[in-house]
Amino acid sequence: MRIRGISRETLLFILESARRKHPKEFAGLLEADRTGLIANVHVLPGTTEDEMSAHIPTHMMPLGVRVAGSVHSHPTRNFRPSDEDLHLFSQSGERHIIAGWPYREGTWACYDADGRPVALEVLDEAPDPLDRRWEEELKNLRAREDQR
Repeated sequence: MRIRGISRETLLFILESARRKHPKEFAGLLEADRTGLIANVHVLPGTTEDEMSAHIPTHMMPLGVRVAGSVHSHPTRNFRPSDEDLHLFSQSGERHIIAGWPYREGTWACYDADGRPVALEVLDEAPDPLDRRWEEELKNLRAREDQR
C-alpha cells in the first residue's frame, strides 16, 4: 500500500500520547485506511515502555489491520533511529515515526523501513468514510482537542 500522508488528528494523538508517557517512551503501530492515509495508532496489549526503550509485541496485532509502520517517542530531543529502532522498522511496515521531546508538531520525523528520513505529509483529512471504525476514535480525539 502506498502511504500518502498522516491525518492531523492522528499526529496530534501521537504527540499528546508521547507527552503523557514522558519520561517513558510511547510506542504503537500505525494503521492506514484504504486510501493510504495513516489514521490510527494501535497500542497493543503487552507493550512495555521505560525511559530507555519500548517493546511492541507485534504478534498481538488484530487480524485485518493495515499496518503502515510504527510510532514511538524518544524522551530527548534526539529523534534519530537507534539500532533497535531499525530492527523494528524492518519488520513492521513502510513508514515509522519518532516523536522527540517536547512533542510538538516540529519535533518528529518519519523514516522508511531502512531508516532513511522520508517526508510524510500532514493532511487535514478524515479517514476514508468506508472505514467506519475510525468515526468513534476521531470523535473522541476532537472532543479532547476542543477542551484545550
